[in-house]
Order: sequence, then C-alpha cells, then structure tokens
Amino acid sequence: MRWHVEWLSSVRGWLAGKPRAMTVAIVLMALGLTVGSGALAWFAYDLTAGLPTRAQVRALGEMAQSTTILDARDVPAFTIFKEQRLEVPARKGAARSRSSSPARRS
Repeated sequence: MRWHVEWLSSVRGWLAGKPRAMTVAIVLMALGLTVGSGALAWFAYDLTAGLPTRAQVRALGEMAQSTTILDARDVPAFTIFKEQRLEVPARKGAARSRSSSPARRS
C-alpha cells in the first residue's frame, strides 16, 4: 500500500507544471468511463434482449406436447401429438414392443 502513495505523489509532481497533460489525463479518464459504461449497458441489454416475457413463460405449461420419432440416422421420421396418443400402462407397452419387434421374432 505504501507504493501507491509514492506513485501518486510522483504522478502529482510530474503533472504539477503541465496543465495540458492534466487536461489530457482527465479527458482520457472521462472517455474511459464513458466507453466502459456504454459497454456495460450494451452487454446488459444484449444479455436480457432474448429472454421470454412473463406471459411467454406462463404459456409454456399450456403448450401442446408431442413426441418425435427418429429414424436410424436421427432424422425426425414423424411426430405424434398429444391428442393422438393412447395412454398404455408401462407393463403392457413393454410387452407389446417386445412382441412386435421384427428383430426379436422367435
């Protein structure tokens, strides 16, 4: 902490007889603060600009659900919407899928 005081006193001594250098230093500090504040405001705006509104967040629970079936290359083959689904208990569904699998016929 002691070196701060020594550095400030040496800078003050150097600027004492140079009013133009003092003016340039003040202008540069003001410019730096302005650019820094602008960059911070830009960052904050850019960070929050893409966020959904409250109404959009509330509507997420009301969206229609769907299941997308993918082929062997992970390309969507077709989509089953919630309105087209048949609710089947897990035990029955697993038994049906095993019996209808073409690779598993015995």
